[in-house]
Amino acid sequence: MTGRLKGRMSAALVLLALLTAACSGDAQPQLYGSKADLMELQDKARPVGELSSEDAGAEVIVSGTIQRVCQTMGCWFYLAEGAALLYVDLEQGARFTVPVDSAGRRAVIAGTYRADGGDARLVARTAAVWP
Repeated sequence: MTGRLKGRMSAALVLLALLTAACSGDAQPQLYGSKADLMELQDKARPVGELSSEDAGAEVIVSGTIQRVCQTMGCWFYLAEGAALLYVDLEQGARFTVPVDSAGRRAVIAGTYRADGGDARLVARTAAVWP
């Protein structure tokens, strides 16, 4: 092997190693709404299925997978975990919106849990959505 070929192969291996390292890291979520510390959100989050009527009126942080999303502007969506399904109210986009193609993405949502009239919903103030 010539010195020139060895140099090209070495450069290609270094480039491959850099690309592999860049792709292997965990993708960071996009934050929407009020500023929040991502680590704190993740640490305090509990599965959406663990919410109960005792949480009504309280500030909560829940995790799950985004289901159906408002296809007009991303101003509401459903968050699911197992059999649990919760409507997430973004107040017609007054606080923030999420991308309309967010269905299937993991998310952590902070907001006020409302259970008035039997229709439970989470009025969100912050959302972390993974790609």
